Amino acid sequence: MTTPQKGFAFKEIDREGLEMLDAISEAHRFNRWMYDTIRPWCQGEILEVGSGIGNISRFFLQNNQPITLSDLRDNYLGHLNTRFSGHPFVRGIINLDLVHPEFERLYSG
Repeated sequence: MTTPQKGFAFKEIDREGLEMLDAISEAHRFNRWMYDTIRPWCQGEILEVGSGIGNISRFFLQNNQPITLSDLRDNYLGHLNTRFSGHPFVRGIINLDLVHPEFERLYSG
């Protein structure tokens, strides 16, 4: 679904990115700080664009905030599904590509 951008080689499976997200997942105070920084502007149902593996998502869920998780990489979506599928406040886990040339047509419904 994702199209390459000029000067950017998109990797469907981003192993290096996954390793980095795994490492950051252990930085509990950093993740909490990032969540606390954006929390005042996150009201109602949330669409988290680029959820990665859910390092910030978990804080929304701990606070019972309804959220739709998204990413454009299948391996990240797999982690999100394993970790959060069935959670009562997860409204969906979707593949979302904001720069797709057919974005409006693909995501209009």
